[in-house]
Amino acid sequence: MLPVRRPESSVGADWPVFDPSSKVDLKQTSQREETGTNCAEAEILHQQDQQDAESTADGALDQWDREILQLNNIRMRPRMSPLPDHIQKLVNIIRRDHGPSEEPLHWDDIESDPHFEEVIEGTVASSVEDYYRKDLFALPSSAGSPLRAYGRVPMHQKAVPLLRISDDSEDPLQPFRAPVPSLMFGYNSSMAFPERDHQLRLSKMRDNVAATETMTTLLLPFFVVEFRGGDGDMLEIANACMASAATCVNMVEKLNRLVRAYHRQDEDGDAPIVESASFSVATTGEQLRMYVTWTDVDDNMVTHYETQHIGSFLLSNGRNYTELRRMIRNIIDWGKVERLQAIKRALDFLVQKLDKRPLSPGPGKSTLPERPRGRMREADQSQRAVLTANGVVQDL
Repeated sequence: MLPVRRPESSVGADWPVFDPSSKVDLKQTSQREETGTNCAEAEILHQQDQQDAESTADGALDQWDREILQLNNIRMRPRMSPLPDHIQKLVNIIRRDHGPSEEPLHWDDIESDPHFEEVIEGTVASSVEDYYRKDLFALPSSAGSPLRAYGRVPMHQKAVPLLRISDDSEDPLQPFRAPVPSLMFGYNSSMAFPERDHQLRLSKMRDNVAATETMTTLLLPFFVVEFRGGDGDMLEIANACMASAATCVNMVEKLNRLVRAYHRQDEDGDAPIVESASFSVATTGEQLRMYVTWTDVDDNMVTHYETQHIGSFLLSNGRNYTELRRMIRNIIDWGKVERLQAIKRALDFLVQKLDKRPLSPGPGKSTLPERPRGRMREADQSQRAVLTANGVVQDL
């Protein structure tokens, strides 16, 4: 088995560093504000919290390994396998060329940069990261951007898919140690979701949507990057990408499960389900590989996290560099626009269903009525019974 990567210390002052080996008391869950929360929803989230707390009692695994990932239904598909239609459509969006409107790339300036030459020839991971964050992985500089990026922060333990030791084991589920991606892109909670209704709804779902336990302002990440030095092992980096990306996907799937639980079959229109796919990148400096991860449910209703290699790039080649740069910016644009809009539609639906009220007239305003406290209402009791009978309470 391959040892888990420890974060490097020299990553720049603006990227906080955390040691993933530090002990965290995972039995202590954050206090959730229950006021105004639908009783059935509270039961769903409470059951999930109990599952997570019980599963962490025996500690987390210290090593990444492809076999362990597969035991947890996190799989790497063959590179040439046909992608599902909805994933192929998404990959086509990521690969599209915007033509002359794109920001020009001055390849001669890049090639003549001594730092770039050092990265291509082989250097330490921190130097690779410092260089590529300036251009390839730089967020657009605009005031009030809905996006945010964090570096080397452990992902939220409750979002990490759980691991069974073997297929027939009766031992308690054990989680992976929370992945610590070199960089992850998600949403700035206040800028991406300025509407008060959305803020209230997200606050009640914090453990399910926050990317980290320590910094809860980054929500629902969709893109992770793993930097290594010139001597990095691509297999180990791919394993780290698979774990981090599966964690991103799992966060959105928790949101989708809540939406499905409250969408009645007799309602007009489809449930506002969010595309849960995420992207990841592994690089050692000159070489870079890109992956897409999504979920698939088999005939036995078992969820699998599928990862597939969708591109290899030699960054000393100008054409490769240009293509990669375009794809990364398309991923960021997709997260900023289409994906964010889909999440807002899901939140609108949950506001109406769980808060039993019309949407607020605008940012900073709320029409939240006073909810009855104490005894569970008959409607909530009935809905909870239906959800439990359908296995939603246990599975979410």
